[in-house]
Amino acid sequence: SKDCLEDLRVTFFGGSQRLIDEAVTVKCRDCTICAVSIDVEEVPFNRGFYNVTIHFYFELRFDTYSAPCTTPQVAIGYTGFEKKCILYGSEGDVKIFTSDNDPCDVDCPEAPQYTNPIAKVQVVDPVVLQTEVIDSCDCSLPTIASFPQSILKSVGEPGLPPHCKKTVVVSLGLFSIVQIERDVQMTIPAYDFCIPDRECNCTTQTPCQ
Repeated sequence: SKDCLEDLRVTFFGGSQRLIDEAVTVKCRDCTICAVSIDVEEVPFNRGFYNVTIHFYFELRFDTYSAPCTTPQVAIGYTGFEKKCILYGSEGDVKIFTSDNDPCDVDCPEAPQYTNPIAKVQVVDPVVLQTEVIDSCDCSLPTIASFPQSILKSVGEPGLPPHCKKTVVVSLGLFSIVQIERDVQMTIPAYDFCIPDRECNCTTQTPCQ
């Protein structure tokens, strides 16, 4: 699928937000996917269909210029996008028992009550289509309420930053392939080994001889 993610508000932490507030010009250098969260749930009243919810988290690097003809400083920001789709994954109303149980479990661990298929997402780093810097008082776009712990640990911030003067809004182009997978049983015919009872003659033009 091709998605145009318009007007995503970028969140900055610590010194990066200070660079944005003091900058007169901001240019986006690149954008990468730093985290992805995937949830699979059954669709009510539609047996065999599953709702796949994907949360993309993007890391963007900006070149900030505090004055014309100066060396740019890099500010790192984060934003996110939620994608939903419904796919058919058949029914799997079975209980699965495996031999590779956790040693901490009991001798006879309980089987799962249902077996949802596994969702898989193939995606490339998004393309930055537009970058805009506006005053925070004029921005009505919502900010991301929370970020994964992996992102918070990388920036070294316990939570979201305080009030800022300027806000960066970007538009991204995202190309992705979403699929769900399930283990199925296949029957493959097997035949006994047989020894040819006559020699093959390659000199004749008749294939039956």
